[in-house]
Amino acid sequence: MIYLRRALMAEFIKIRKTLGMWGAVIAPVFIVAINFMIFYNRPQLFEEPDSNPWMVFTTFSMNSWSILLLPLFITLLTFYVNYTEHRAGGWKYIYSLPLPKLSVYSAKYIISLLILFAAMILYYILNIAAIKTLSVIYPNVPFEAFDGSVDLLKIFAVVFIGSFSILSIQFFVSLLVHNFVFPLGFGVFATIAHAMLLQWEHAHYLPYA
Repeated sequence: MIYLRRALMAEFIKIRKTLGMWGAVIAPVFIVAINFMIFYNRPQLFEEPDSNPWMVFTTFSMNSWSILLLPLFITLLTFYVNYTEHRAGGWKYIYSLPLPKLSVYSAKYIISLLILFAAMILYYILNIAAIKTLSVIYPNVPFEAFDGSVDLLKIFAVVFIGSFSILSIQFFVSLLVHNFVFPLGFGVFATIAHAMLLQWEHAHYLPYA
């Protein structure tokens, strides 16, 4: 455990100023802000009969997040976690340290998972805050008739668990290939492919879908 803690601390120090870390903030803020502006300018989207406005708002947001932005964010995250060692013989230096290889790989994966978890938590909080703000701006929309915070938490948990497969695949690819083009290209290609195959009846068997 002491080796794992040391490896985790080293990984956190290396990635804390990278775009992969900042993406955990930028991505949720971007998707919620865009969704908020859509519903702010088009409140009639809430006017579907017998609809839960909490779910209406979140469905719009979650579709864009889970189909497009989340896979690309994970691609960028895993790239930054592993690319540092691909430059200037970084892996040779790490392997010379008195740390088991398993601790190094585990630390990188755990750091990636923690950053992804932080992004999902921030996204959930911002989504709730946007809904609360819209409920004040448009008091005629029946937000108060529903309490969707628990239901939304379940949806976010399912998406987070489902993202494990994407994270695992991208982590392995970025660890295996010692350049920056292939991992990023692979993630972008897989994201586009799964978005095109969402209407396929067996799409739910695809990791990225």
